[in-house]
Amino acid sequence: LVMSAVNWLGRVLPEAPLQVMRADAKGKEAPVIGHPAIALLKRPNPFYSGATLWKTFALSWISEGNPYYLKVRNGFGQVIQLWYVPPSMITPRWPEDGSDFISYYEYQADGRTYKIEVDGILHFRDGADPKNMGRTGLSPVASVLREICADNEVPAFHFLLLKAGGVPPVVLSLKDGQSGTQFDPAEIKAKYIAATTGDQRGKVFVSGNAVELTKVGFSPAEM
Repeated sequence: LVMSAVNWLGRVLPEAPLQVMRADAKGKEAPVIGHPAIALLKRPNPFYSGATLWKTFALSWISEGNPYYLKVRNGFGQVIQLWYVPPSMITPRWPEDGSDFISYYEYQADGRTYKIEVDGILHFRDGADPKNMGRTGLSPVASVLREICADNEVPAFHFLLLKAGGVPPVVLSLKDGQSGTQFDPAEIKAKYIAATTGDQRGKVFVSGNAVELTKVGFSPAEM
């Protein structure tokens, strides 16, 4: 459901024609023809298009509320490239006394931490997170993230249960009073898995030992 919203926003954002507007002395706005910002957003870097950039924007906007882009400048200080940075890899930092709203951004990649000045990052915020006085945005999805993760576990469990032929996890052990001299746990386990999973699931499992099977999970009927 979340990705449906992400894909929809990512598809419609590139459809909007981009314009840079400039106001005259009377406050009347008119489009600036050929502004370099338009070309930059249409081709943010040599490796992906503007449509890809807006896809990344949609993903971070809906799931995190904080799309980040790293600015690359030429020798004249002009921004010539934009690179998407996943929100999990970058964090705004500020002094404990609050003397500066954001001092810099901390970027982590390949096991290393980089300090990036504020003017080196393009940061969009969806609203304001009260936990840090609005230094980052707050996505509505974050408030239901626990429920989303729980919902994702359901089909994963169903898949694993069906892959095992509907057989819940079990414990195989010798019955009371039986000798373990000829009992090979690894061999019994391998035979049981071979008879109850994959293409062989549903077939008869036979053991030369008097073993006891104890269920440690839910049966399909119980689920």
